[in-house]
Amino acid sequence: MDRILGRAGVLAAALLACLLSLPAAAADRWVFSDSSELKFGFRPSGANSFETLWFECDGDPKKISVSAAVGNRRPSSGRASVTLSAGGRSAIISGEVGEFDFDGIYSIEAELPASHPVFALLISGQPLSYAAPGWRRPKLAASGQKASTERFLAACR
Repeated sequence: MDRILGRAGVLAAALLACLLSLPAAAADRWVFSDSSELKFGFRPSGANSFETLWFECDGDPKKISVSAAVGNRRPSSGRASVTLSAGGRSAIISGEVGEFDFDGIYSIEAELPASHPVFALLISGQPLSYAAPGWRRPKLAASGQKASTERFLAACR
């Protein structure tokens, strides 16, 4: 009996060691990228690209462009608004919705000043609620949010 329990214990320990050595699944997070372009945005776990909300800095003088998901239908007016909220404050991003979808999702494409209230919400580090006509996220994870926002704004001067 001791021999069976001993063997089972060794197998259980080996299985646990294997499971612990697996790479952890990437969690939802905010990412800043300055490899070829200055970009910053929300990346869900398992995704290789930004989703929901992302920003890009380009040009001279530097301009901040935003892409904000509004859902799988383009509003008939061609315009939409996205509301982000955190800590009792909110910011609205409004603009034209592109003619074409990306992976079935339409987005607002607009330029924002660095002083836009959305950046103050992002720097707060609090998880954001995101609401658009056809796209709701009760909370976007705050992991990397504050640091990535600060790095992006500092690089886009």
